[in-house]
Amino acid sequence: MVLFTAQNIDGTFSSGVNDDIYNANELDWEWSSIVSLDGDGTYDYYSFTALANQNYIFDIDYGMPNLDAEIGLWSISDTTSALLADQDDSCVENGVSFCSIVDIGSVHSYDPKFSWESSSSGLYVIGVARYPTSATDSGFNGSAPISGDDYTLQVSRDLAVSVPAPAGVMLFVLSLMGFAATRKVKK
Repeated sequence: MVLFTAQNIDGTFSSGVNDDIYNANELDWEWSSIVSLDGDGTYDYYSFTALANQNYIFDIDYGMPNLDAEIGLWSISDTTSALLADQDDSCVENGVSFCSIVDIGSVHSYDPKFSWESSSSGLYVIGVARYPTSATDSGFNGSAPISGDDYTLQVSRDLAVSVPAPAGVMLFVLSLMGFAATRKVKK
């Protein structure tokens, strides 16, 4: 499957000022800007490794007026892939318009953007296609970027991953056990 041969971007993340990226100036955030200067009739897929509970923002900039882009996100295991999310326009989710301004770096509301929090550590793939396209568990099915389709894919991620401390979890479990024991005694 084509998702398993995606170009890996793990080594391309940096930090610092980038006016086109949300949270670029925030402590604990890093980003990768992937510039595609000309489509070649194939879908573009990029793989990355995420940690459990890590926050990401995926954003297409400078796609319009030539490329009405769609983006998709997949989880990858040894032999299978699963579609996690796909987005067509930055201001529409599930057919509902929710914003009145174009996001940072975009030149049109057709440039897609979405945020995501990984549920588990592992390998993931973000892909770029051309509208109209549908996303399935095995990748895109429809239109791919063609000659003249330029875009910048912005991938930003939070390095401050929230992981419950073992002591905090144990304290919570013990308090639940104590609560249950006092309820039994009262009966």
